Amino acid sequence: MTKSHSEDIPQPNRETETILVDKYTRARRVIHEHVLDTYYRRMLINDRQHEAGLVFRRNWERGMSQRITASPDGAQTTSARGSARKDISEGQLASRAVVKRLLRAQRGDLERRVLIRVAGAGQWASEALAQRGVPRTAIEILRRALTDIADEMGMN
Repeated sequence: MTKSHSEDIPQPNRETETILVDKYTRARRVIHEHVLDTYYRRMLINDRQHEAGLVFRRNWERGMSQRITASPDGAQTTSARGSARKDISEGQLASRAVVKRLLRAQRGDLERRVLIRVAGAGQWASEALAQRGVPRTAIEILRRALTDIADEMGMN
């Protein structure tokens, strides 16, 4: 009697935070998690900071993404430089205004840098400060930045 392929693949322990998949087995499910979710799950940021980071992330992604439009006949419209015309919707403008307000609420450039890299770009906080001799840890700076956003948004 031969084993089926699913019996050869070890079942992951759902209680652990990661599922290890080596190069010789096929994964049935891959979970993509944002850095903010990982920090929250590991209890490095609290509920309020997590929610503030998600608000920033939502507005960052909505405001920074470009929409390329085409004319009704399907021909791509180009600008004077030959690139596709990019229209910014009212929702994108509103999201950019929210991001601008939240960045202005930050205490300093360091907090802004970490916030954009972590909540906006999905990088680890330590990567955001990789080549800067900063006395505080990156997660402390991220916590301060997220707390500033929560205060600005009036979150409880």
